[in-house]
Amino acid sequence: MQNLPHFLKRLALDASADERMVKRAYARELKLIDQEEDAADFQALRETYEAALKWVQRSNAHETVQADPSVARPQGDVQGQMNFGIPRVPVQFGSVLKVSQSESNADNVETGFDSKKLADDIFVEFQACCDELVSSGRLATDLPWRSALHRFLEDSRLINLTARELFERQVATLLVNGWRPGHEALFGAAVKIFNWAEDSRRLISLGYVGNRLNAAINERVMFNRQTGPYFDEQKKVIARLRDSKLPSNHELIMKMPILGHLTNNFPNWISIITSADNILQWHQMSKEIPQWQQKIHFQSAKPKVSKPVPVSQSSGGGWKFIIFMVIVAGLRVIGGMSTPTPVPSPTLPPIGSYQQPSYSLMSPGEILGQSVKAKIQYEVPANLFGNPQVEYEVELYGNGFIKKADKLKPSELPGFDDAVLTAIQKTQPFPSEIPRKFVFASRPKEK
Repeated sequence: MQNLPHFLKRLALDASADERMVKRAYARELKLIDQEEDAADFQALRETYEAALKWVQRSNAHETVQADPSVARPQGDVQGQMNFGIPRVPVQFGSVLKVSQSESNADNVETGFDSKKLADDIFVEFQACCDELVSSGRLATDLPWRSALHRFLEDSRLINLTARELFERQVATLLVNGWRPGHEALFGAAVKIFNWAEDSRRLISLGYVGNRLNAAINERVMFNRQTGPYFDEQKKVIARLRDSKLPSNHELIMKMPILGHLTNNFPNWISIITSADNILQWHQMSKEIPQWQQKIHFQSAKPKVSKPVPVSQSSGGGWKFIIFMVIVAGLRVIGGMSTPTPVPSPTLPPIGSYQQPSYSLMSPGEILGQSVKAKIQYEVPANLFGNPQVEYEVELYGNGFIKKADKLKPSELPGFDDAVLTAIQKTQPFPSEIPRKFVFASRPKEK
């Protein structure tokens, strides 16, 4: 054993190890590491595993050369001198070795096709686990969600780095595609388990999805820097937006200014941890409140909390401009609204001591685009070349329901155009701020 490479010793293997044995040893050692607390040990084990695989593959390549009769063999006992104790198994050309399905998966776990299938299978199981956590009411803390993620990452099927990365991408995409019950806990768990906050390279590799998550993480940090009663009120509004129960006029008048503050300063984070559909609903309902009722509430309201200090003021004048550019460049791409939409009035229903932000950075069109995107059920092909766009011209009735939707430009991508149209249909009725006729564009890969 003393002449063995260090990576074989680390995995408790000898010179006869093949790829399957290396993978099984890695899976065994992986279960002994707390990936959340021992990131360095996990990375070291990963490097050991990859080195062992390369060593085995080089050995196999050498065996192939030795087994080929067309290759001249060295004279004398050179082969014996070069053995180093590595077993030489003859290669059987022209024959097919029958193996079980599980062995086939183990042998081909490094291929892209199998990695994709492994990640897909595990992700389906993970979503079922998420549903169980939601149904059991385990939403107060992200600890159960961390445990679930950790357990799935320990699955021996994810010992392959490609499958592991695909699974991480699927979790990230699930979060960015819009809130579902439990995402408020899953977001915190995923940030911790995948180390997104500390290792920005992981998010960069995810492209648009990673950019959205990075913005959401930064916004969460800014949100948690707030203190005082107004901070508590914001948390209550966030929780309330996850409830599908319609708010009363009184509740809208009291909470819409807080909602405006949240969507102005934390748009990416809010869209992940609470319902964009409910935000749209609240905004639409607030516009229908009679002015006299708003004035009565305004005149009778008693200040209960101190005047909020907008996050933008505490972090420099450029912060709001940066947020504005992020929203324009990001959320407008999501919605693909080519027809300009009116920006909501800066004077939403007033309330005694709550200060409404001077302008809204998240227009109804932008929120609408976010809501539609969350409903698009389509899996982007791994080998998709380019990023084709589909465009629909949508005409609405006065009540916001769809009168007709004509396809102006097909994407030529099977299933995608129908998925976008279905998502548009699921979003009706549309708010009054949305033009009665507009063009909606979408691409399978968001930029």
